[in-house]
Amino acid sequence: MVENVAIVALDRKFAYDVSKQLAKVLDMNFLDCLELFEFDNIPRSLATMLKDYGEKYYRKEEKGTIKYASGFCNTVINLESGMACKENFNVVKQNCLLVYLHIAKGELKKRFSKLKFFTEEEEKFFVLTDAKIERRIKALKENANIVINVGHDSALKVCSDVVREMRLYFQK
Repeated sequence: MVENVAIVALDRKFAYDVSKQLAKVLDMNFLDCLELFEFDNIPRSLATMLKDYGEKYYRKEEKGTIKYASGFCNTVINLESGMACKENFNVVKQNCLLVYLHIAKGELKKRFSKLKFFTEEEEKFFVLTDAKIERRIKALKENANIVINVGHDSALKVCSDVVREMRLYFQK
């Protein structure tokens, strides 16, 4: 049995809310990869890191954070949605049950259209084209242990769905 539950969704805020709720329900610790990443990289913000070092550097640092986070025990981890590369999946799945909260592409685009960015670098980094969204969705669906389809559901409802699907997963 795995030690951790890793939650990932292309809507980071929603995944954060579900992860936090799930940690309470399962009486587990909670860890947010972005908060951990930012803490480890003080005093550089994401915007300055992207501007000074570029996305390639960010992704390298992100891999280290994901590896570190997945090594915890008894923890619900809110992962970064950009983590959809084979190497990151393998690291996470060694010690985590990977749960993907699937949000339809149209709904994602609506949610992303409401985002406000502080810098040009952040905007370029976070803009998701249809092709990029489709690639990430495909990778996440193929690699997740559990896929939960999410509509306009609340974090509490999705948390309940995750617990139910986890029970089914472990009964197999």
